[in-house]
Amino acid sequence: FPPEFEGRDLPAELSFARTALPFAVALLLLAIVWAQVRNRVRLWLMRTRGEHLVIAGNGRLARLAALRELREGGGVMVWLQGERPAWTGEARAGGAATIADHRADRSLPLLGLDKARAVLLLTDDDAGNAAEAGDVIEEAARIRPAGDPLAVIARIDAREVQSEVEQRAGAVSSTVARVRFASLPDLAARQLFLDHPLDSFTWADARQRKVFAFGFTPAIESYVLRMLAGGHFRDGGKPEFVIVDREAEQVAKGFRQHHPGADALTPMRFEYGDIDQPGRIETLYGELIARYGEPVAVLVNAADDDLSRAVAGSIDDCYRRSDRPAPLIHARLESAGVAEPRVMIRHFGSVEDFADPEILLQEKHDALARSIHEFYLEGRLADGDRIGSRASMQEWEDLPEGFREDNRLVADCYQLKLRDIGARLVAGSGPPLRLEPDELEELSRAEHDRWM
Repeated sequence: FPPEFEGRDLPAELSFARTALPFAVALLLLAIVWAQVRNRVRLWLMRTRGEHLVIAGNGRLARLAALRELREGGGVMVWLQGERPAWTGEARAGGAATIADHRADRSLPLLGLDKARAVLLLTDDDAGNAAEAGDVIEEAARIRPAGDPLAVIARIDAREVQSEVEQRAGAVSSTVARVRFASLPDLAARQLFLDHPLDSFTWADARQRKVFAFGFTPAIESYVLRMLAGGHFRDGGKPEFVIVDREAEQVAKGFRQHHPGADALTPMRFEYGDIDQPGRIETLYGELIARYGEPVAVLVNAADDDLSRAVAGSIDDCYRRSDRPAPLIHARLESAGVAEPRVMIRHFGSVEDFADPEILLQEKHDALARSIHEFYLEGRLADGDRIGSRASMQEWEDLPEGFREDNRLVADCYQLKLRDIGARLVAGSGPPLRLEPDELEELSRAEHDRWM
């Protein structure tokens, strides 16, 4: 403070500044120090307390999952590989910690896997997620105590890559770490299967059960397989699928090679159609109706969201112009975007729908699937089988993922069967479900059809 100002009358603002400036400087220094050490402090606290999520990913799914967990008050470690995504700054502002070491042997010990709740590997690269899943499982086997298995959720769509990860995970005890796959096409198919049963409403004179699918993407294929394996109408019928794709012949050949029994369950028709040209969709759609009849539902999954919206809108226009009632048109969109103004168009399968750690972990869903498997084990053991006699005769923790998925599908089908008798699953406890003889007969028949 200049010496010549001493003993003089000064403006009040200057006197205040003389007193407050040292405090402001101190606060600024503290802020600078905290900015330098806060990440280390957060990492130490999470490793000490445990129950945090480790999230790796470079896209919207990882960002939304991290921010949702932070809003719920959970701890999040963002495991960075390669370039730092722009959203990590937003996550750090919300309380996340980051680990940005690109060498797995150096960064893995910093993740606190001995106490972590789960690891979510959500990059867009199947091979990269598979490699990281293997490294995480091996690190967990080294430091994590048995009895509280670490959930490792890897975003992997390719079945062959999933099999490779399962083989690598098989060398580690399931009491230490357990791997599960978050396939967005499969999650989208399950959402559509449960939220929009094909017989939720029908026309009084409807006899045909056609489903038109525009684009045979992994999500549509997964949905078709779900319907073939577990879907049903109240009268026991199965839907017939008409698949429209630019590569109809190759798609049909590949599908029948991988699923040779599909045509024995229900007719599968593959038709050529250039869905990249929305202006021609109305003509194509009219030809399909003339050939196969009216569908009970239409599925659309084109190359991008704008094209899917355009195709769905063109189909809806067919009904608007002829003043006919339209079936529900289900368009798969990667991003939820704005609400659809058209009444008969429904969106499904967006990243926002699945960016919830609870959905990715599927712990609540597995509770019913586990009970179904345990009931199966009890019956087989009563008949003289023993644990380990075949692949399906394993405790849930040791059961291969393919068999777990079978039980999860059964659990989903239970929801549809309960709907058929006017019941539904709710959380909590209450009076037991009482089945009338005709309800028991209807449910038994439907379950037998699914089992077949």
